[in-house]
Amino acid sequence: MFQNFLNAVNATRDASGNIVCAPGYTSANIATISPTCAPLNLFGTGQASQAAINYITAIATPVGINHQRVFTASTAGPLFKLPGGNFSVALGYEHRYESTSFSPGAYYQGEPDGNGGYTSFGQSVTISGVKGSYHTNEFFGEATADIVGPSNNVPLIRSLELHGAARWVNNSIAGKDLTWTAEGRWNLVRDLGVRANFTRAIRAPSITEAFNPSSSYYDFANDPCDQDYINSGPDPATRAKNCAAAGVPAGFVGQASSFLQAVAGNPNLQNEKSRGFSGGVVLTPHFVRGLTLSADYINIRLRSAITQLNGTQVADACYDSSSYPNNQYCPLVTRDPTNHQITFIQSSYFNAASFAYKGIVAALDYRVATPFLGARSTLGLTGSYQYLKSLTQTADQASQPTHLSGSIGYPKHSAVVTASYANGPVNLFTTVNYTGKVRVDPDTTFDYYQYPTRKAVAFVNSGFSVDAARNMTFRFIVDNVLNTKPPYPSPAGGGSVAYFPGLLGRYFRAGVDLHF
Repeated sequence: MFQNFLNAVNATRDASGNIVCAPGYTSANIATISPTCAPLNLFGTGQASQAAINYITAIATPVGINHQRVFTASTAGPLFKLPGGNFSVALGYEHRYESTSFSPGAYYQGEPDGNGGYTSFGQSVTISGVKGSYHTNEFFGEATADIVGPSNNVPLIRSLELHGAARWVNNSIAGKDLTWTAEGRWNLVRDLGVRANFTRAIRAPSITEAFNPSSSYYDFANDPCDQDYINSGPDPATRAKNCAAAGVPAGFVGQASSFLQAVAGNPNLQNEKSRGFSGGVVLTPHFVRGLTLSADYINIRLRSAITQLNGTQVADACYDSSSYPNNQYCPLVTRDPTNHQITFIQSSYFNAASFAYKGIVAALDYRVATPFLGARSTLGLTGSYQYLKSLTQTADQASQPTHLSGSIGYPKHSAVVTASYANGPVNLFTTVNYTGKVRVDPDTTFDYYQYPTRKAVAFVNSGFSVDAARNMTFRFIVDNVLNTKPPYPSPAGGGSVAYFPGLLGRYFRAGVDLHF
């Protein structure tokens, strides 16, 4: 494609004085709308001829096909009576097959470069195709026990309900695993209840993560055996010992910082696994009809999280391992046996990351009829608040945890409050989004950045909708009503989605929903 562009701008005159493409050109190895070169005039709007446009334009035809087959059989119902109600169960089986096939087409895939990769025909990056499938066989069961009910008249136990669920999964990629949850709800009195939940959950690798084809590229990476890095890592002594075992001499200096690398899916991925606990209270005061207040403490730990490691992380994981060279990373790093220089690093997806979350989430929901404002009118007030006590992320086994709580995108204090009014077909609302004060990087000292913190900010959105007919709804919304500016300086990326309304300023949206 780019070659065709060069041909089209390399114009000359023929014997008759006509402007033509210079003779002897070779077109790109991609079909364009027209295979015949025509001179391209770059000067002035609308000066390019259609013939020239057709010569430098290719039709991209990516094709993606997803297949899913699901078979489910289940039965449910009460087994016997308990003092508070029923003991009910549900049992079932599910078989699921999923496959994905994506072909980017000749244009997006690019031209083979001779090294197992592709070069772009145009100015966009190349896109690799993906093809893969998996199936699961799953058995599941649930049980609910109504231990005590209001009619039992038990002091301080108005109601007590226990619930448990389990699912055994056999995934053709990730193997066998068990998920489960156990929870209980205890209403002490009519107005006050407590709840708790313990959960073990999994996430199976996606088809892309497991079967993404290898794609080659050159990129920067640090050689852990280089004299500048050999004393780094979680255990420098282990790294030095492993580098010596690889035959790398003391004082070794890597001659390149950019290596041939490749990234590919990993069919040996396992399930991501998490354990979580939540516990809280629910308040529904009978003297304030329509009001519900709740607050929950949440603690979640995710391990074996699937992440894509870069070249430096793969090499570090190899030489920092106590099981060198018999680990999953060392076969992915190739050294020249003569000069010991790294010549190739195979990157991929690994079950290497972990996350830990602790926080408190509170919610408010209040709705009240207001016949004095309209026969069918109601006023509503909803709100949610999060206190993010801690959030840590570990990129791989060799990395130290990164503390995200209180950083940009992860404020310790955040809240959303919405006031609404509804009267028949008319709905009005106003929402306030609050983002608390944050630091650029909680793992650094305050003097590391010129502006280490960002002030708290609140954005106000408002709008209305009208049901004009049974199948038609009009919407009008004003975002950032007060035209609030974001705290300075605010990035446009890196987890700062909360600041987007300030970056965009006040803006308006209108729409129509049609229901058929």
